[in-house]
Amino acid sequence: MMKKSIHRNNYYMKVACLALLIIFSPEIYAQQKQALSTAEQLFNSTTKIQAFRDTVIDNKKVRISSVGTGFFLTFYVDMDTIPVIVTNAHVVNKYDRGTIKFNSSANGLPEYGKIITINFKNFNELWLYHPSEDLAVLPLAPVYNNKIKSNLQSFTVNFPETLIPSEQIFESFDAIEDVLMIGYPKGFGDSVNNLPVIRKGSTATPVYLNYNGNPQFLIDIPIFPGSSGSPIILYDNQHVDKRGNLVIIRRAFFLGVVVESQNYLAKGIVNEDKRVPNSKYLTTLTDLPFNIGIVIKSYELLQFKSILKRLESDANYGELYMRSIE
Repeated sequence: MMKKSIHRNNYYMKVACLALLIIFSPEIYAQQKQALSTAEQLFNSTTKIQAFRDTVIDNKKVRISSVGTGFFLTFYVDMDTIPVIVTNAHVVNKYDRGTIKFNSSANGLPEYGKIITINFKNFNELWLYHPSEDLAVLPLAPVYNNKIKSNLQSFTVNFPETLIPSEQIFESFDAIEDVLMIGYPKGFGDSVNNLPVIRKGSTATPVYLNYNGNPQFLIDIPIFPGSSGSPIILYDNQHVDKRGNLVIIRRAFFLGVVVESQNYLAKGIVNEDKRVPNSKYLTTLTDLPFNIGIVIKSYELLQFKSILKRLESDANYGELYMRSIE
């Protein structure tokens, strides 16, 4: 029985991966690239992740929810192409139900306004978690396979693994670089066309250094809940290198994943009358953002490759996944 389950799981993975290779073959991808600008491709590289769980507080049923950003990434493991969604672990790890939406595809292009909604049970159990960083990935092959059986095709732009800079390439970047953040701050985006918002900013610490000794760097972009899991992209047509030379060459790199914003505690005092001794007053405390975000370096995601390779023969995971897609 176990042997048949393993074969069935591998079949699902292989069929879905084959379908993805057909959809994203070099010829068709080249056509998409000609039809869509780089900017529009970036808009189709993410999805909003909504997760929730039901609990009881004071004898009342309460729904606790989470919203974050996920983005599409393709790993290359041996001869296999493995598409995944990437986000932060804290977006999904405490929630047993979730929803992810995709734009429909027509002739290899997005059909804005036609949205495919996938609902999941056992949501937190389906994600694979990084051994040390706040990162999680969801394999997409079973989702693609499920949609293929339903005659549905989605349009996504997957960042290839090759966009992840090596540590040596990180060393080549300057101390300040302009970057883009793609995501859903406070869950905000274009709900009709199922698109995120893109914000511009810069690195706030040198990306070639590890911020506070961790594989992280800081960015100067307004960060709000819902931005968790947003990809940080370096994309330009010309730049000045560390020696001050103007270099006219297109750079495109996936630098990292937003994990946290930095806030400060603002204190206010109201109703105080200094003319009256011992007059009563109220204090207010509010967390306010100061537009500094923490980003996990993208090369940390490469640790998932060995996890995904082991997963191919895990029949229990494959069967759980297929039962969890609603």
